[in-house]
Amino acid sequence: RILSTSRPLRQLCAVLLLGLSLPAMAQNTLSLLSWSDYIDPELIRAFEREFDVRIELVNFDNEDERDRKMTAADGRGFDLILVNNNSLPDYIAMNWLSPVNEQQLSQFQHIDPRWRYVQNDKHYAMPYLWGTIGIAWRADRISQAPTNWSELYTLAANGNHPVELMENHRDLMGTALLASGHSVNSQSDKALRQASALIRDALQGEARLNNPILTSDAPLVRGEVHLAMMYNGDALFLAELEPDIQFTVPASGTIMWVDYWAIARHSENIKLAHRFLDFINRPAIAARNSEYLHYASTNYSALKLLDNSVYSNELIYPPKATVERAEVNQALPPKVRARYQHWYHRAKTQQPKRPASR
Repeated sequence: RILSTSRPLRQLCAVLLLGLSLPAMAQNTLSLLSWSDYIDPELIRAFEREFDVRIELVNFDNEDERDRKMTAADGRGFDLILVNNNSLPDYIAMNWLSPVNEQQLSQFQHIDPRWRYVQNDKHYAMPYLWGTIGIAWRADRISQAPTNWSELYTLAANGNHPVELMENHRDLMGTALLASGHSVNSQSDKALRQASALIRDALQGEARLNNPILTSDAPLVRGEVHLAMMYNGDALFLAELEPDIQFTVPASGTIMWVDYWAIARHSENIKLAHRFLDFINRPAIAARNSEYLHYASTNYSALKLLDNSVYSNELIYPPKATVERAEVNQALPPKVRARYQHWYHRAKTQQPKRPASR
C-alpha cells in the first residue's frame, strides 16, 4: 500500500513552496501608500497590463494616519509613498526614502522645475499634483460663501450653519492661524493658542471633524453640512454629484500644497517603482490623471494636452494672484511640530462649554 504524506509534512512542504514563491510574487507586486481615489483606476490597470505586474494600494484617510503607519512599520512594507512637501524633510531624516535615479526616468524632463524637490543634490521624490485648500459650500443653503477663514470659524462657533473641518492637524491649524491673522508657519505660542481656541469654539458650535469622503455619502452632498474646509479637487469631484456644491478660495489667502511620490528605502522593487514614476509622468498619462482627479499636474508638458475646460478652470489651475496670496506649509523644527500637535489635540479634547448658572 502507498503511504499518504503525513499532515505535518504536507504543511511543511506548503510553507517551503510558499517561501520559494514569495520573492517572485514580491517582484511582481508594487505596494503604494496613498490617499484613496488619488489616481485614475484605469491608469492603474493600464500599468498592470503593460508591465505584467499587480499594484497593491494601501490607503490612508489623512496625513496624520500616514505618518502613524510609517512610524509603526519604520518605513517598511511599501514601495512608493505619497508624501506632501512639508513632510519630505522628516521622511528623509528618518531614512525612510531612497533617492530617485534620474537616469532611470525618461520622462523626468517633463517635470516643471519649480516643483522639484532637491536635498543634498539628490531628488528624493517625484512631484505629482498640487492644489489649494478652500471652502466648499451649498448654494441652496447659504447665500454666499465666506470670503475669509475667520468668517467660516465664526459661522461654526455661532451655530449658524453646520461646518465640516479637515481632520488633519497641520492643515486645520493652518487655516485657523490664517483666520487669526497669522502665517500658516507661525512658531509663536500666542498664535498657536489663538488658532487652537478658534478650532475649539468651532467644534463646540456647529463644526465637525471628518476625513475626505468622495461619494454620495459625503455630508456636504447629503446636506448634513452647509460648508466644508476642503481640497479643491475633492470639492470639484463632489460638485459633480451635487450641482449645488460650489467652491471658493478665500480672497484673504489660503494654503497651497504639493504632493510627491517617494521611493521607500526598504523597497525590494526599486526598478519597478521607477517604471511606475516614469509611466505616470508620460505627458498623456499625466494629463488624463489631472482631468480625472480635478487637480493640477506638476508635468508642464501635460498642460497643452489638457481639455480646455480643465486648464481654464481657475479652481483647478488658480490664477497668479491666488498663488501669490497662498502660503505653503514649511517643514518645522521638531519642537514646533510638537506644539502644533499639542494645541490641535487640546482643541479637540476640551470639554464643551457649560451653560451659565442662574
